[in-house]
Amino acid sequence: RMKALTAGDREAATAIKLLGKSMRYVLENMGTSVTTLEDELNHVDEYMKIQHLRFGDRIGYRKNVEEGLDLEHCYILPLLLQPVVENAIVHGLDETEEDGRIVISVHTKKPDGTEFLLIDVDDNGCGMTEETLNRLRTDIEIRDMSRSKSIGLYNINQRMKLHYGERYRVHVYSEPGQGTRVRLMIPKEKMEE
Repeated sequence: RMKALTAGDREAATAIKLLGKSMRYVLENMGTSVTTLEDELNHVDEYMKIQHLRFGDRIGYRKNVEEGLDLEHCYILPLLLQPVVENAIVHGLDETEEDGRIVISVHTKKPDGTEFLLIDVDDNGCGMTEETLNRLRTDIEIRDMSRSKSIGLYNINQRMKLHYGERYRVHVYSEPGQGTRVRLMIPKEKMEE
């Protein structure tokens, strides 16, 4: 980083700094079972800053967090969100030349007396046909060792089911031309442990 700064290349210096922060977060969380939602969202912020260096204003990013939600005291599995955001960029916004958008929304819900947290990652990309969406849903539930797609979502889904219970998993919604939503459901009582 200092070599890049000395040479006057501020963009390379910034990229190195952001990559270092990202790597530190990954290394610090490889052996841990939980992290705060605040730290996880900060990690996504750093990742999106790197993507901004790469894509410029082609892809925008925004977070919507429910008012009053204490992110410092909500604990989730580490390294859940960044792979979902990466998928949104690589697959959802791959062909988007301008006005691409990633939105992360965090809110609680209590439909049947059980309170849970919803984390939605939305993109406004190409979306998927019903056939492609159904194949993806199958791929994130059942691992086919002969393929190399959907590994990240499969791993996240399996980790969530093992840690939180079978009901809590990755849900994917999409329509052609309308973008894609990946939703993570987490039981609120497990977030405070």
